[in-house]
Amino acid sequence: MKKIIVILMAMFFLIVNVFMYVTITRRLGNNYSDATKNRMVDVGSYLPFEEESNLARTGSSLHFNADDDLPVLDGAAALVPVYASVIDNIYPEGCVTYEGGKFSDDNKFGENFASDSVMQFQNTVRGYNALVEGSVDLFFTAHPSREQLDYAKDMGVELEIVPIGLEAFVFFVNEDNPVENLSIDQIRGIYRGNIKNWNEVEGPDRLINPLLRIKGSGSQTMMETFMEGDMISRRDPLSIFGGAIGYSFRYYLAGMVGNDNVKMLSVNGIYPNVENIKNGSYPISANFYVVYRKDNNNENVTKLVNWLLSDEGQNMIEACGYVGGSHREKINDQEENNNNMTVYENGGENKKVNDEDMSSFASGIKTDDETAIAETEFVLNDEIDERCPVQYETRRGNVNYGEFSHGTYYSETCSLERGYCILLPADYSEDKKYPVLYLLHGIFGNEYSFSEDKSNKLREIVGNMAADGLIDETIIVCPDMYATSDPEQKPAFDSESVLPYDNFINDLVNDLMPHIESVYSVATGRDNTYLAGFSMGGRETIYITLQRPELFGYVCAISAAPGIVPTKDNFMTHEGQISENEMKFADDAVTPEVFIVCCGTKDSVVGTYPKQYHELLKNNGADHIWYEIIGADHDNNAVKSGIFNLFKQIAFRKASSNTR
Repeated sequence: MKKIIVILMAMFFLIVNVFMYVTITRRLGNNYSDATKNRMVDVGSYLPFEEESNLARTGSSLHFNADDDLPVLDGAAALVPVYASVIDNIYPEGCVTYEGGKFSDDNKFGENFASDSVMQFQNTVRGYNALVEGSVDLFFTAHPSREQLDYAKDMGVELEIVPIGLEAFVFFVNEDNPVENLSIDQIRGIYRGNIKNWNEVEGPDRLINPLLRIKGSGSQTMMETFMEGDMISRRDPLSIFGGAIGYSFRYYLAGMVGNDNVKMLSVNGIYPNVENIKNGSYPISANFYVVYRKDNNNENVTKLVNWLLSDEGQNMIEACGYVGGSHREKINDQEENNNNMTVYENGGENKKVNDEDMSSFASGIKTDDETAIAETEFVLNDEIDERCPVQYETRRGNVNYGEFSHGTYYSETCSLERGYCILLPADYSEDKKYPVLYLLHGIFGNEYSFSEDKSNKLREIVGNMAADGLIDETIIVCPDMYATSDPEQKPAFDSESVLPYDNFINDLVNDLMPHIESVYSVATGRDNTYLAGFSMGGRETIYITLQRPELFGYVCAISAAPGIVPTKDNFMTHEGQISENEMKFADDAVTPEVFIVCCGTKDSVVGTYPKQYHELLKNNGADHIWYEIIGADHDNNAVKSGIFNLFKQIAFRKASSNTR
């Protein structure tokens, strides 16, 4: 009898194990299931020189001949249409040998082309390795992962990484899922394991199944960047019985694999279409690149890169279904530039910017790509540095950096409990007094706009300058600048909806500053109190400074939005907070030691409004520093420049006073 029981128990556990393998383990571990194969790109639809191929045949003034040294092209699946179209437009027929075959359990890496074919199609990991090892000349990809960059470095290979276009990073669900929109915070909550059921995001009562991609793939690298390195590494086994969510690039999902069973989600209320990518309203976008070895001596490699950046190349990229990136500047990855994704933490409304009258408000902090800046010897003086020196925005191994935390205070101005984020020095002590910078966000932002955007390098700039003894360790306070007494009121492009921003001066002076000074170990007085702001925050920084100059010793308004004085832009008519003649300090006012107004020369959001403010201040006799950041858009290049120069001026004046 005991033997029968033992046998029955063994059979039971065997059945359970088989069931678990079939229903869970195999489904979690197999990246090449039937469902996955159906979503993979059919490279046979994008073969150069085939009449029925889905390519952008826009023509080219550049042509290669059969006896030329033809560069071998490879790339991520999402960019097959781009590099296949390059070959179709420029290369001679007969240089591509397609041997067929699709991704399968026996062909997991897309070995579809002969070894002597100029077109290759491997997965991102193997294709990138082939580039580093020299069998591929140009690789079309999202930004390489840190592991891939480290591999090149270990192999002694220097790379050129050139942005050639822009694409939306999207999230998708089953077409039957009623959820149409998620916020950035909700997406991050899902992929950090904090949100596990669709009913937590106004969906059905069903578990969320967050799909993951292969490590090193372009989409996985982008996702890790978006998640700032903090995301789940594996799914809850039970989640496979729930409703899935996945991520990819827009055109790959919508234009290449075309799965009718899934739908793309809006993010922060903005749908990922071409128009919304171009006008910057879709909140998550990423450059894509062509990458090649620096030591590649094939002159046709640089010819192709230059052609891709030309009008002809950009037109072809647009015809492929992507957004051209001819406005992007060349990036050398050796400068360790990781800002390859644009994220608006709090997206604005879907508004088109007029190129001739670029006068909209900022919809948030845009993280743009930057031109790499070589490290140079820093000299402390009172001159403006156009860009933040790389040594002050780069994290150092021997410096401890502070981290943001969140706090609240009761606002008598708003009759509400309100929030702020605060950056304390790493070794903050109640036994020491610290100066304070109040840093104001753009329209549609909140107290998290700066703290959650690590690419603004606030921690590094302040931490490194303090470590070098240039400035005192400093507290940074990032408030919610929308000072309304109605918790249901939201910012928008009309006079009534922007009034709470103008009311912030009262909340700041009467509620927030007294709270900070009572709770934290703050050095008081105008010499220890700084004010800065970006976009709408820059506008309010100027207004607050003119109204209460006795409170702030050092001030910087970055890319200030319109509306201090009466004007009309693409979105609304601004009644103005003051008249043009009042754009000055009172005659008997104690003015700031430093008052900076700055803006990028390529600002596509506020355009020339900051310069107009400068001219009004100058004509009215208001002492200030004006400068432009060459090549900067409405982005973190401008933010970093403004913050660095503010602290540089603080450092210079305090050093000068100590030598007197």
